[in-house]
Amino acid sequence: MGTAALAQRRSGLIVPPEYADRRPAFACNVCGSQFPNEQRAVYERHVGECARAHEAEILAMRPSVRLKGGPFDPESWDPEAEAHMRKVGERMLREGRMEVKPAERAGF
Repeated sequence: MGTAALAQRRSGLIVPPEYADRRPAFACNVCGSQFPNEQRAVYERHVGECARAHEAEILAMRPSVRLKGGPFDPESWDPEAEAHMRKVGERMLREGRMEVKPAERAGF
C-alpha cells in the first residue's frame, strides 16, 4: 500500500485515485479562484483577465490610496504631531519599551 493510500485511509476520506493529487497549485489573489497544477495556462490567462476586470479595486488597494490622510501621508503632515511623537519615541527608548501608551497618542 502506497503512502497516498495510507494518508487517505488515516484521514477517513476515500478519494478516487484520479482526484487524489488534484490539490490547487495556483490561486488568484483577486477573486480567490483555485487551479490545479495541470491548468497553469488557464490560471495565467485567468489572472490577466481578472486583473483587467477588477482594475479599479486593485488600484484602490494601493498603500498610497489606502493610507491617504493617515500619519504617513505627506499632504497631512503636522509638525506639532511629529515633534510630539519624536519626544514619545525618545521616552520609549529610554524606558526600553516598544508600545505607545494610549495617553501618548495625541489624537491618533
